Amino acid sequence: MKKPTKPTTVSATLRTYSKDLPCVLSDDEWHARASDLAACIDDIANEEGRQANLKSQMKAALAELDARKHRLASVVRAGVEYREVTVELRAEWAAGVAVEVRTDTGESMSTRALTDSERQPSLLSTEAP
Repeated sequence: MKKPTKPTTVSATLRTYSKDLPCVLSDDEWHARASDLAACIDDIANEEGRQANLKSQMKAALAELDARKHRLASVVRAGVEYREVTVELRAEWAAGVAVEVRTDTGESMSTRALTDSERQPSLLSTEAP
């Protein structure tokens, strides 16, 4: 059997690979990185402003929805909601009263005495008895 032979040179490359190591920047590299840093700082400020604006818009939209929720909850809880309804003020000549009547339901809402001017309808009025 042969004996292994020793290498004849003092050193040899076993393998080659890459590794991240610190390197001193040249003046051009330093200025380029400084310019990139300044641009990045500006970009951050712009993005923060954009996000603050969006946050404000989202907060306003949420507040609007919350107000709508409270209005609807109040209506549901009460079982009643206010709507614009046409009301007629009718003169009941025989009784001498004016009656407020809802036109949607025909319900009498209030009654009061006819005023002096209401007791004397004009000659052209078709409502007089």
